[in-house]
Amino acid sequence: MNSTIIIFPVAIFLLLVSSCEKSNLMKTNSLLAGQRDYTSGAGKLAISIEVIDDMKLALLKEGMTQEEADIIGAGALAGLNSSSSTALAFALANTTGDTGNYDLEKAIPRLVGSAIATMKHPGANLKDGARKLQISKAITKGVFTSLNDKISFLSPEARSALPAGITKQAVSNLDEAGLTGDELTSGISSIVETSVSNLDDAGFSSTEMGTIVSKVAKSTVEGMQNIGLEKSKVGGAMQALVKSAVGALGNAGVASDEAGNFVGPIMNEAVGGLDEMGLKGASQMQTVVGDLMATTVKALGTAGVKNVGDISKALNSGVKGAMKGIGEAGIDKSKMAFFVDDMMKGAVKSFTSIG
Repeated sequence: MNSTIIIFPVAIFLLLVSSCEKSNLMKTNSLLAGQRDYTSGAGKLAISIEVIDDMKLALLKEGMTQEEADIIGAGALAGLNSSSSTALAFALANTTGDTGNYDLEKAIPRLVGSAIATMKHPGANLKDGARKLQISKAITKGVFTSLNDKISFLSPEARSALPAGITKQAVSNLDEAGLTGDELTSGISSIVETSVSNLDDAGFSSTEMGTIVSKVAKSTVEGMQNIGLEKSKVGGAMQALVKSAVGALGNAGVASDEAGNFVGPIMNEAVGGLDEMGLKGASQMQTVVGDLMATTVKALGTAGVKNVGDISKALNSGVKGAMKGIGEAGIDKSKMAFFVDDMMKGAVKSFTSIG
């Protein structure tokens, strides 16, 4: 991240002013002051700016100074303009229902990814990986909790795409933030846990969460492909994904007897992701899949799933999800029994961790 972040607010302000008539600017100022038509271009831009402000408040609570938080906020604002310079100008000028190409479900993830990348800026004063991990979590949580009263007007498809988009962009920019090696795995774990844990705080209902959590898992794998993860770290990163996604279900308000319905799709995306991340064939995947099942069972305890029947349901769902992922990876059917054996060994090994 370079000095253009600092000058961005001025540059975009000049761009917007040159693109808008005075009357439209007056309408937008009125909208930003509280007359909200969130379906308009200006309304969606207003939401984005409010989200950035809420994110900055979250950063202040984590001990950043106002100046440091402003650096991250400027980076987030720059992310809004990453698709095209005309998108923001159109949004600000337009106070009708026509939003042009300024889609909130795409804009919010962009600002998150840019904010994460901006953590490497010297002005943010984040000098070590541990502090960057703390702030990346604050960025993600600040954005999710800000969404609660702002996205009800979105279509069901756009709503369900938003958490996955946020997670993907956050994960995709961890290396840009200066994190490396095991710090990347920790960052993946933290972002996934924060995303899933705060789904209810973001206003998503229990009926929406099944689809959303599956999309979050898939988008995490996609994001992992963008950060140069070493092959030796792939298994651990997938375990981090499974542990965080399953373990956060309780915090998201998912009932223990419903958690099993989430495990299968999460395992499907994680196991399928092994192949996408370069672990090819049964010999490379088998042990890792067994470890993923062991991690899943431990994470059920974290999620508050203690009943034997609920655990059995989740285990069954997890095996089915893993087998689907194995099949999608092109593993020969003759090898399936070995995978199942390793998964059962992993599950049994972890049962004692559930009190």
